[in-house]
Amino acid sequence: MLRFRADIRTLAFVGFYYVLLAFAYFAWSRVGLVGKVPLVVALMTISWICAVITHNSLHSPVFK
Repeated sequence: MLRFRADIRTLAFVGFYYVLLAFAYFAWSRVGLVGKVPLVVALMTISWICAVITHNSLHSPVFK
């Protein structure tokens, strides 16, 4: 199903992104500014990584 064994890492990054996004959605109103800043920085970083993953998957598909 996967083209390469290393693609598991790609799927793990995308899965982690969705978990972090769901956590941010539910925790946003419960944390103060001190909690929101690292959350936004983490979401920005993982969003950039997922954009790179999307770009790379156009050149080398993840699935057969």
